[in-house]
Amino acid sequence: MAAAKFPITWPKHHVHVRNELGGGKQLLVHCKSADNDLQVHYLATGGELSWHFKAEVLIAHTLFWCYLAPDGGHHASFDAWTEDIGRRYEVKHNSLYWIARDDGVHLNKNVFWMHWKQGRRNERRKEELLIDRNMLLSK
Repeated sequence: MAAAKFPITWPKHHVHVRNELGGGKQLLVHCKSADNDLQVHYLATGGELSWHFKAEVLIAHTLFWCYLAPDGGHHASFDAWTEDIGRRYEVKHNSLYWIARDDGVHLNKNVFWMHWKQGRRNERRKEELLIDRNMLLSK
């Protein structure tokens, strides 16, 4: 008797980044994984960036990280989705909600994740340095 074939389906995971900053502040958001750069977005108060994906459980470990900046002098950089974070914090429909507030970054409304850090990283300069480093290594 032939073994039954069951299709393997991996659930879709959803990640949301929401601006709940006071004073009408815009939020700079740049999220990416090793394979997907979601580009830089500027969210108005109440605005949201969201995306979904299927985690590559058997092949590799999926990781999305985000850089947020609420103003010219503060930022936060963190892993927005890993298998561990997904297992611990995903809510209804495999979703994670990252919320930028005046005191820092929150997860799913009730988990305080981190305070804003002083300073702001220059994304363009960082990319230029990586290109220079890669060119040197290829020689």
